[in-house]
Amino acid sequence: MEKARVVIVRFYEHLIESRRRAAMAGLGAFLFIAAIKFTLSGVLVRGGATEMEMRTQDAFFTGLFVAIIAWGALSVARFRREQMRARVKVVSDLNHHLRNALSIILNSHFLPENAQTSAILDGVERIDRALRHIIPGDHTTNEVFLAVHDDTRPPTVMDVPKVQTHREFLRAGKRSRLK
Repeated sequence: MEKARVVIVRFYEHLIESRRRAAMAGLGAFLFIAAIKFTLSGVLVRGGATEMEMRTQDAFFTGLFVAIIAWGALSVARFRREQMRARVKVVSDLNHHLRNALSIILNSHFLPENAQTSAILDGVERIDRALRHIIPGDHTTNEVFLAVHDDTRPPTVMDVPKVQTHREFLRAGKRSRLK
């Protein structure tokens, strides 16, 4: 059911991308409903329906078609709103985690010098965990590493056997500076 809703929403978004597509969809709906009503009226006339039966049928089916179209449009709008709320929640959660970690990093200068590096690395790990947890995707590669500025050659990914976190990479750089 969810997959069908996604397909319908994508089709709807495709239709409303331009005025021309929306107008063509409206014209198509008009022709479809007119053809069905014309066919039903012909069946009723052949069956010997009275004028009151014809009006009742006309009002009923017109109301039914409008209700179906309104239900479809409102369902698509509700689905899009749910998707937007889910995206806003992800951004809100990410904002919360990133701000907490950044506040630790930004205020680390108040800590003793030996605790500053640890606080910064903890903040970086918290940011990394938040990004991995909140934003889905493939995180098997560590393409982005924090730069270690040193007078000697900084450690590279090849220098560290299996880099799993930025903390290990930075500690490897700190050890190379101490040597």
